[in-house]
Amino acid sequence: MGTQGAPRPGATALGSWLGPVLLAGVLTAGCGGAAGAGHSAAPGTPPPPSPRVTPREELCARIVAHWALRVLDGDTYGDYQSMGLSNGQYEILRRVVDAARSVRQRQGPWRRTS
Repeated sequence: MGTQGAPRPGATALGSWLGPVLLAGVLTAGCGGAAGAGHSAAPGTPPPPSPRVTPREELCARIVAHWALRVLDGDTYGDYQSMGLSNGQYEILRRVVDAARSVRQRQGPWRRTS
């Protein structure tokens, strides 16, 4: 999704308050979906081994955070399907961006801290 390298201007300062806003949006809107979904093998069959299973909530938070930064930088939304978001994730994105914009209005423009 992104490239390694120097952080974008404002990314550090933005990240300091976007995290709590994003977490609140994910928890409020229910980003995780139904518990236990995704394993459809026969009863009693263990799930296939995985080197690291990333919880759905974490994946959702990552993609919403990515697009929240892009929307806040460009001040525009794209089509949720072209972003790779579900309708529910798009609603979370809208809530997070709205909350982030209200914080930005109170705190002023973002400044690069590094």
